[in-house]
Amino acid sequence: MKNKWNGRKITREEITLYEWLKMWMTHPTQRDHVKRANAPSFKKKMQNRTPKHTEVDGVICGCDFIDEVTGKQYKEGDKIKTDGHGRGYYFTTESLCKKEDRPESLFVSWIIVNSYEELLEAYTWFDSATDVEKANDRVDGAVRAVLHPQGKYITDDRLRKVTPIEYAAAGCFPEEFNRCETSTHGTIVTQVKYLQDALVWLHDQVLPHLGKKVKFEAPLSASYIMSYMKYQDDFDKLELLKKLIIQVSKGAMNNVEIPMDCASMLVEKWTDEDSTQRGRGVLNGKPQSKEMQGFLLLMIDKFVNGIKHEKVPQNWREYYKTWQDEYVKMKTTKGAQTSLVKQLGIA
Repeated sequence: MKNKWNGRKITREEITLYEWLKMWMTHPTQRDHVKRANAPSFKKKMQNRTPKHTEVDGVICGCDFIDEVTGKQYKEGDKIKTDGHGRGYYFTTESLCKKEDRPESLFVSWIIVNSYEELLEAYTWFDSATDVEKANDRVDGAVRAVLHPQGKYITDDRLRKVTPIEYAAAGCFPEEFNRCETSTHGTIVTQVKYLQDALVWLHDQVLPHLGKKVKFEAPLSASYIMSYMKYQDDFDKLELLKKLIIQVSKGAMNNVEIPMDCASMLVEKWTDEDSTQRGRGVLNGKPQSKEMQGFLLLMIDKFVNGIKHEKVPQNWREYYKTWQDEYVKMKTTKGAQTSLVKQLGIA
């Protein structure tokens, strides 16, 4: 059996707590370890101190390489944590750990990596994306890798959910991502990169208008992200999209006027758990789920284009595919226009 790790050995050495904190970088796909370190369950575990708590893991770059998605460069000799982020933070935070209780040193076990792919793989040895680490935590690492270098942040937990991002990416880029396919640490970074403008817009322009307790259900959130991607170059339509999101989030509808505006129609069908359009109201690989998302996208498209209806249009079941075809045409047209501008030197 071929094994690319043959010949490489794990080295274990003693380092100071300061070295671990300052000289070993956070892994690009690491979850929110500060939040975890402050969790009651983590603090309870750390209060029952064992020698294992001073054992950490990492990798050292054996050559220069680059993350092709974000452009971040890694240099030969760079040291990167793969396990022990939370413990490092816990030990050096006075409100969590008294100074006299801090270990003087840690024992780090490390191995050489020669590519970004190996850097990602080594992380999974200690932190499973499906078992140990909660699925949504993958988003934290992706946000850190893609947005933080740009000075952009997603702090609202309602947008730090992996499912809406996975399904929105599959809806907008079906040639790259499959619907109902669980993302890896690598693919979620790519998905966040593609959808970053939508996430930042929802975070900065929409959520401030909603209360902290207003939920963003996954099917709605995925449809909002996809709709932003479709209308991102149309300010007026984005304003109407924002209006719809606020109205739906508040459960407000006008069912007096006939024909009904499609934001109200969306609310009416979504809040009725027995409605055919809502179905089970979850994102999964079943046809009913895709039909449900098609209905949401149809209502959004109708609303931002000022079209009202007396009843749900008959094409709602097939609209998901219709939406995807329209989006592909829009991307192709935009790409052709951009290319023409470059060729002609038009400012």
